[in-house]
Amino acid sequence: MNQSAVLTKEWKLYPADRESLRKYTSYFDKNDSLEIDSLNSVYTELIKHEALSDKVRYISDTKWVLEKDFILDSSLLKMRSVIKMDSCLSLEINGKNVPSKEITEYIKEGKNHIKIITSSSFSGPVELLFSTECAIENATLRPVKLDEHTWCVNFHLTLSSFKSQNIRIVYSLLGETSDKVYPIKEGEVSLTIPLTIPKEKIELWNISGDGKQKIYTASIKVGEIEFTRRTAFRTTEIRNGSLYVNGKEIFIMGAIWPITIYPDKRRYEKLLQNAKSQNINALYIPSGHENHEFYFMTDVMGIIVLHNEENPSFLFHPSFMTGESNIDIYEARVHSETGLDKCLDAISLERWVLKSRSDNMKHGVLYDNILSTMTIDGELRPSHYAARRFFADLVPIMYKDGDKIRVFISNDGDKDEECEVKLRFMTYEGVKKNEYFYNVKAPSHTALEVANVNLRNKDTKKEFATVRVESSKIHRELTLLLDDIATLPFIRPAITYTIRVINDNTVSIRLKTDKPAFAVHLLLDGFDGSFSDNFFELFADSEKSMVFSSSSRITEKDVMDNLKIYDISIAKDIKYNS
Repeated sequence: MNQSAVLTKEWKLYPADRESLRKYTSYFDKNDSLEIDSLNSVYTELIKHEALSDKVRYISDTKWVLEKDFILDSSLLKMRSVIKMDSCLSLEINGKNVPSKEITEYIKEGKNHIKIITSSSFSGPVELLFSTECAIENATLRPVKLDEHTWCVNFHLTLSSFKSQNIRIVYSLLGETSDKVYPIKEGEVSLTIPLTIPKEKIELWNISGDGKQKIYTASIKVGEIEFTRRTAFRTTEIRNGSLYVNGKEIFIMGAIWPITIYPDKRRYEKLLQNAKSQNINALYIPSGHENHEFYFMTDVMGIIVLHNEENPSFLFHPSFMTGESNIDIYEARVHSETGLDKCLDAISLERWVLKSRSDNMKHGVLYDNILSTMTIDGELRPSHYAARRFFADLVPIMYKDGDKIRVFISNDGDKDEECEVKLRFMTYEGVKKNEYFYNVKAPSHTALEVANVNLRNKDTKKEFATVRVESSKIHRELTLLLDDIATLPFIRPAITYTIRVINDNTVSIRLKTDKPAFAVHLLLDGFDGSFSDNFFELFADSEKSMVFSSSSRITEKDVMDNLKIYDISIAKDIKYNS
């Protein structure tokens, strides 16, 4: 017999030391506690409350108390019981300290009281498990490729057995089943149960950008306890310090995942979806681990998670469902070029060098922090859109090499791409000085040099270069300034726009300019949503259209009243008129 009770609602939350918080807030002097209707994460509950929303630092540094009353029926007390929850600093039930997961001797019929002392990273739920047989402590699946025709999915099970017994375990996946009886003793028991799966029944999981992320669900029954677990099939290996997934070399395009992002399913989903949309395929966690929900979502989205096990010199091992593999070394720099007004295309050259890697030692690029490209609540910064371009399959690269300009097309895709390339030199008034046209085929997994132009006859203080690339995949403009930015004669452009309402939650905005604008960024005050693109160049001979998708209803008047347009390469406080 097995039952469970999830303690979700009517929690009280307050600081363990009220005195230490008085210099930050008087909230807990005026209120005994913060009432929580549904326990998600302590951090989330605190910051979403108006009185505490700007107190992130003290929230993180403080110990917190969670407590509530709960009722138990006498029938539950006939069984043994354990508590299942996130790790905490201490646990009390009915005024007594509970040193282990088993709580049988601490609970009683009727009203009970639980008190948890923890950090702000604590995340719900809190569940009480009741059984006459056992309680599941941990249950994971790990697929291993045996040969070219067969996989083995090992079911690793840890349970607390409440007596010596013979227990039946049924484990099914993809039409294959293991059904056996195991003799176990009272106490903690660990078992590994293999299940062989033929290759023909599976579809491999692929990293984002390389294919679909196929995830399978196994059905499991341990005694009378029934549950499911999810898994995926993929191989990971290291060759000369480079990571291979399913036999294919992977160039890591990632960012650091900071410890300031606290467990919260909705926040995880929004941040990870934004990361995927900017073509990120890996996240690096410098210390510690995230909760189960994070790893499941990264698997669903095709994002690999890297953990630093040794030191900050980029010795990684990936957190894969197939197990751990030691990566020799990643020498990719952690970039700090991701501030609000920094254009990331400037580091495309380094990316190209890394991808070429004649020394066979550099296998990825990591941005310094995922929050450089978005806020903790998922609001996109200009650098998100630059990162999206930077990590795209097909990208133009342009840089100065002495007194020359060199232009490349980097194609990470699996197919060759036909591209039309236009290289122009223009003045800051928008006057064209020279144009060069190229029709090229960019081979897959190659950086192709398209142009090599001498600058000796150019006035680098009055002219800049721009390359426009069009193909079936992209339409992109990339600009290169030819002299010290502080000495260049920027002219404030007059940007105009028109609006078209697509539906209740979506509008299209089309922009035009009379002078070159090098880093255009839009804001729609008061509306939660995102632009299809929101960090780009704009020139007089072309227009730019983007779509804004709002979480609430939006009208043409809303856009007219609240839209602000900036060229942040020139100034951050200029609003252009429609």
